[in-house]
Amino acid sequence: MADALRAVRLVAPGFHAALRVHLVETSPVLRARQAKVLEGEAVEWHERLTDLPPGPFILLANEFLDALPIHQLVKHGGQWRERQVALTEAGDFGFQVGKAASPLARLLTPEVAQAPETSIAEVSPTIRGTIAAISRRLAHYGGAALLIDYGYAEAAAGDSLQAVRRHQYHPVLQDPGEADLTAHVDFSAVGAAARMSGVDVHGPIEQGAFLTRLGILERAQRLVRDVDSAKAHDLVEGMHRLIAPDRMGSLFKVIGLGPVGLSALPGFVS
Repeated sequence: MADALRAVRLVAPGFHAALRVHLVETSPVLRARQAKVLEGEAVEWHERLTDLPPGPFILLANEFLDALPIHQLVKHGGQWRERQVALTEAGDFGFQVGKAASPLARLLTPEVAQAPETSIAEVSPTIRGTIAAISRRLAHYGGAALLIDYGYAEAAAGDSLQAVRRHQYHPVLQDPGEADLTAHVDFSAVGAAARMSGVDVHGPIEQGAFLTRLGILERAQRLVRDVDSAKAHDLVEGMHRLIAPDRMGSLFKVIGLGPVGLSALPGFVS
């Protein structure tokens, strides 16, 4: 956000003077850090999206959707059953398969529903509900939303649930509450929820293509002219990390949402 505001201040000072930043953040610790970084800016904090004041808005969400809850379904005996957490005989947490078909199977696409026995599929009513709420607000008040996350452009079966602790992969059910849990985002479900709520969908496209269309290569070339060789190497390395297909360029996707009829958003057209 600090980077975005700095850029806006340079290229559109009138817009910067008029805007107000609203951060949805539940952690008091992180709120304090954000206040320090954004000192001097007009900032308000909120517990949830529904607490935002009325009016048009521009929403920026980077690696937000991947942290929202998911359900995992396992194909067992020809039925999609909920993958549940239970206690093992040793007293640890472990996975088990539900005894009955899950009603959440209705959210699976026909292609995923036909996956073979023992396959795992992931659905997120929370993500769908969040996107629907954002989209209804955009349809009513206007504005735009930009969401960047790692995931699938099309729904696919697979187990993407993972835990990260201290920048290392961690067993998902070990030390609950002490590790970050994430899962890949199904962007086809995001787009479907947005369209059903009355907005236009731009993308999803790969992050590498999005940033390249926005001019990341040209920007990097300009920046490296004014720094020493070590800094220039770091800048180029950082750029490649964001756009290279074998790094973040393909795994990360970008999707834009806006009112019906809004012109094509920058970065989504070649």
